[in-house]
Amino acid sequence: MGIALVLQGFLSGAYHICPTQRNFQFDASFMYVLVILTIVKLYQFRHPICVNANVTFVTLALVAIWAFIGLKLDNDNTFKAIFTVFHMM
Repeated sequence: MGIALVLQGFLSGAYHICPTQRNFQFDASFMYVLVILTIVKLYQFRHPICVNANVTFVTLALVAIWAFIGLKLDNDNTFKAIFTVFHMM
């Protein structure tokens, strides 16, 4: 986790030095990975149930794909409506 936080700091620094969509995509996707793995680790500390690794990584892949689609369709109102409905469920 410590190495991941150092890499996150490096990627965030690269984004703030030269803000481009590509840097933001790498920075945001790495943040998603770090947050989901931290949540899974905290959940495993508090509960005796082990989370299935396949479900965790499929969820992580879906979140990354959804974020990528959101970056590509940033100004599309249809995507915003679908995202809002999906988020409300």
